[in-house]
Amino acid sequence: MRGLKTTGRAGFLAILALVALTLPSFAQSGPSGTKILVLPFKINTAGDQKGLAASLPELLAEALRSEGMTAALEKPSGPVDDQTARRLAASAKASHALYGSVSQIGQDISIDGRLVPVSEAGPPLSVFAQAKDLMHLQPAAKELAGKARGLLVSGDAIVDVDVEGNQILDKDVIILKAKTQVGQPYDPKAVNDDLKRLYETGYFDDVQIRLENVAGGKKLVFVVKEKPRIQAVGVVGSSEIDQDKILETMSIKAGSVLNLKVLADDLEKIRELYRKEGFYKTEVSYELEQTDPRVARLNIVIKEPKKLYIHEVKIEGVSQVDADELRDELSTSERRFWSWVTGSGVLKEEMLERDAAAIENFYANRGYVDIKVGQPDVEYGDQGITVVFRVDEGDRYKVGKVAFTGDLLMEDDALMAVIKLDQTAEEGAYFDRSVVRDDLNILTEMYADFGFAFAQADVDLNKNDADKTIDVTYVINKGRRVFVRRVLIEGNEKTRDNVIRREMRLADGDLFSGTRLRRSNERLDRLDYFEKIDIETVPTENPTEVDIKVKVKDKNTGAISVGAGYS
Repeated sequence: MRGLKTTGRAGFLAILALVALTLPSFAQSGPSGTKILVLPFKINTAGDQKGLAASLPELLAEALRSEGMTAALEKPSGPVDDQTARRLAASAKASHALYGSVSQIGQDISIDGRLVPVSEAGPPLSVFAQAKDLMHLQPAAKELAGKARGLLVSGDAIVDVDVEGNQILDKDVIILKAKTQVGQPYDPKAVNDDLKRLYETGYFDDVQIRLENVAGGKKLVFVVKEKPRIQAVGVVGSSEIDQDKILETMSIKAGSVLNLKVLADDLEKIRELYRKEGFYKTEVSYELEQTDPRVARLNIVIKEPKKLYIHEVKIEGVSQVDADELRDELSTSERRFWSWVTGSGVLKEEMLERDAAAIENFYANRGYVDIKVGQPDVEYGDQGITVVFRVDEGDRYKVGKVAFTGDLLMEDDALMAVIKLDQTAEEGAYFDRSVVRDDLNILTEMYADFGFAFAQADVDLNKNDADKTIDVTYVINKGRRVFVRRVLIEGNEKTRDNVIRREMRLADGDLFSGTRLRRSNERLDRLDYFEKIDIETVPTENPTEVDIKVKVKDKNTGAISVGAGYS
């Protein structure tokens, strides 16, 4: 094995050349008068593999000769296209030119060949082969040569693709749905797949294929029977939702071809429209009115049920917390006498995930770090809607040790004085995730006041199942200390720049400070000159500098205001 490795690329090329010279020259006879000019293939491989891939034309030429055809090689100076290939083939007195590309994706090799006849009357033919790696390039070249010979001998190339029976859909649109195209060899499986693909678009009642032998190969004809054109769209049975709103929801419009897949999507959109209004058991179907098989009127038929409200909200699995207190965290609630004022009792499906998260936060802020909340279940009954949340509370944990690690600017005692969780630990209280979240913000803001504008604080939690405590370690990454390069002001059409800069607690060249940045925002807001204020910290190409971008929108008061600021 070691000797093989030291052979290298040059040795491998020599082996390929030797193998090529030993290819048999007595293979079956090729088509009379066939001479193929092999041109360079575009190489899309890794840099250290390009030399191996470049040997493809030589391998193809020898493989074509082994198929009984005459093959020649030429290396033009510029890029190759169909017109150039024809010109070079004519000059070499060849009947066809072969060029293309060889690409590498991972280890796999793909060879895409283009067999171009000298005569412009004949379309270029596509040939394709694959290899599992460059070491198997020679068998792939032989496969490609065999396919090229098959096209030239049998005339099985697709030279034309046509459509019959279409009256509404454009022929080119239908052909683009098929993968079989002009220039490819005839493949019964691929053509059958195209038939299925066209039928599955939903635009046709029937699709058939006709294959015709013509000069130079085969003509593929897709014979289609289109579904009717929709002359008009109406809505029957809707009283709770305006018909125009229903029609606006639909993708199918008058003048389009009936497509049952699109129609199914439209019916579901209408059901969703009713669900949002509280009609959860609405039945939506369709009917076609036809006097001519080519056109139809589409009627959307709706059976509206009575409006359903939330009858009951259940939280199953609650045993260690106050169920009523937990229920107060939910936005989803039952219908009550006063619901016509508050709007409660209406199911808003988009709020169910929010409520599940609210339950999880409620428990996590009370020491239940293993709390699990399942997907909410919604049951639609005749009396109303029942919403069920299922929880697995898990064990409750107190705060154990609190520590710090990472880029520490001060001693642990000083950091402990800043955060809140340390006091929770001293009191022997239960773990509270909201306190940890607040601590992370406090640490980040404190580091920002020291100039570390992009400091990050994270937390590492370690559960002790034996004594039901959880150790908390705050992990701090201070990043680089940064200075303010420039204070940029945008959007002020009436207020002068110097008025805004006067209120800013940060100026060009200052060490960044999060507190001073917030103070600047407060002072600008207190002026009462602006409808909107947005202060953004923008990184620059220098990692030690930031720009402060102040975006404002002046109030349209129609009068001049006088404001005073203070530090």
